[in-house]
Formats: sequence, C-alpha cells, structure tokens
Amino acid sequence: MKKISPEQKWWLVRYQRTLEKKKKNHAKVRTKKTRQKRKKSSSVIVEAPALMSLRSNYENVMAFIQRLRQIVTLRQGKKVWADFRTIKTLMPGAALVLAAELYRWQKIHNVSLVPRGINRWRANVRALFSELGLFSLLSTRRTNKYVKNPSETTFVRFISGVGTEGKAVRSLRNSIERVIGFPVNRGGMYTALTEAMANVSQHAYPPDHDLPYEALVGQWWMSGSYNRENSTFTVMIFDQGIGIPESLPTSGVGERIRAILKVFDSDAAMISAAIEYGRSATKEDHRGKGLRQIARFADADRRGEFHIISGKGYYSKNRLGQEKKVDYNAALGGTFIQWELPVGELKWQKI
Repeated sequence: MKKISPEQKWWLVRYQRTLEKKKKNHAKVRTKKTRQKRKKSSSVIVEAPALMSLRSNYENVMAFIQRLRQIVTLRQGKKVWADFRTIKTLMPGAALVLAAELYRWQKIHNVSLVPRGINRWRANVRALFSELGLFSLLSTRRTNKYVKNPSETTFVRFISGVGTEGKAVRSLRNSIERVIGFPVNRGGMYTALTEAMANVSQHAYPPDHDLPYEALVGQWWMSGSYNRENSTFTVMIFDQGIGIPESLPTSGVGERIRAILKVFDSDAAMISAAIEYGRSATKEDHRGKGLRQIARFADADRRGEFHIISGKGYYSKNRLGQEKKVDYNAALGGTFIQWELPVGELKWQKI
C-alpha cells in the first residue's frame, strides 16, 4: 500500500472539514426555510389599501377593516399583521375608524399590538399616525420619532370614552384651537359632540341586539384635524354600535319615517329622514331633536359640511346646502359623523 505523503494527508483533512462545513450550512439553510414556512403558515397578513379614505374609497377601506375583524375574531392561534406599508394617502375619517378598530382589538384580546415594518411606512403615514396617537395606543417607544408632518393635514390626538363627557369635548376643542390658531364655535361644537355621545349611550349598543363582532359597549372615539391648504378644520366622532338605520325601527319615530318615505331598503334615506324628522328610541320629545342638533353645527355660517356614515348608508350636506345620499355594499359597523368647517377670517361666538 502506497504511503500517503504529509501534503496529501493535509489536503484530505481540509477536504473533510470542507464537506462537514457544507453539510452544516445546508442543515442551517433547511432549518431556516422550515422556520420561515412555519412562520408564514401561522401568520396572516392583511394589506391596507393605498387610498385610506371613507369618502373616496369606502368599499376597499371597509373590506380591509372587515377582514381584520374577521381574522381577529376567528384567529385560531395565528398571528395577525396589518400591513400599513401599502398606504399612500391617509384621510382623517379612515384613520379614526382604523385606530378605533386597533383599540378594540387590543382591549378585547388583552394584547399589546406592535407596529411592523414601521421604517418602510411612508413618512406622511408615520407622521399622521403619530399625531393621532396610534403609537401611544400600541405602546411603542417610537412615538417621538415621527413628529414632523410633511403633509398639509395635521391630526389632533384621538380621545376615547364612555357616556357624555363634556371635559373630553373641551379637551378636543382646545387641541384644535392650538393647531389652527383661531377660536372655534365652542357652543356649537359642545352641543353637537355631547349630543352625539348621548346618542351612543342610549341607542348604539342596545342590550337586546347582537352585534356581529364583540364590542366595547358604550365606547366612542373622536378626533379632529386641520388642513392648512384649504384652511378647514374637521371634527369627527365614531362608535361601533348598531347604527342609525338599525336603531330607528325600535321607535315610533322610526315607524313614521318608514311610512312617510315608504323606503325599506335604503340606509342613506333612513339617515336623511332621521335628521329631517328627528329620532327617539326612548320616545322622549327632547331626544327627538338629537340628529338635527348634531347636524346644525355645520351650519355655523352656511359654509360648513356635514357627513354621516351609518349602517350601509352615507349622507352629506355641503356648503351650498346640497344633499347627497349613497348606499354601499358593506356596513360600517357603527356610526361615523364628521363636520368640516372653514377657518378663514371667521369670528366665532365665544362662551
């Protein structure tokens, strides 16, 4: 047998070590791929639409929100990721509805939600979510990192509560006034928001009505924003209750509205009629003026706009007094009310 030279022996040792190294690396790659597959199969990613706007892209926004609700309700141990990297334009109303959904998600399941891929979100989305208070809601330390807002819209941190809270209204009003630099119609805002809160308490979450998703009973969320480009400020309030069209049939007023309109399949018409004729599930005369008082805030100088989305219906009244009614395919899962008022040279009444 031929004797192996020292050089050949050294080469064989090196070759053996190389084979062992390749084997280990291959095992690592295989293990990593297995982990990725397992992770992928145990996670659900829901992409937000590029245009997050209730007015301009309602159906797609609600498809995203409803997908989140369904998965979170029936998640079966899987991790759920809401992907905000896809958002290009974020409007105030959609932002508030989304924040409320994340709030409900966190409270009901007693979890701390964590933003994912935040450095790949668009700068305007990071800034607006930061202003709205989303990062504080999600218990992240990144709150102060995205304070610069590159867009024309500035959000006011959202407030959530239960019942009629005048202190919360004053807090929101003060925040809006600090942003716009003008006093607002304080009496009108206070009446509109407290009346909306009272409607949530009395009508939105009836104990004998089953909601499609687990609710934070009595909860409402409100916020505001200011657009520097058109000098307009916005006030919003949202709840996750049964909605105006669902609550009307339980009242005498609701039955009269149906009889007058002979409309049984239009949520938008029901909302319009409720504003016109009043509503009261409690049959108390002073409660029948609720929605009319809420809408009146936008009539400050006949230049305001008023919007309601409830059930599957959308109702609005613009600065010229023109009404618009639209029925959607998807239900909002609550009631969203928004007032838009110009700032300009207005001198609002002080109280």
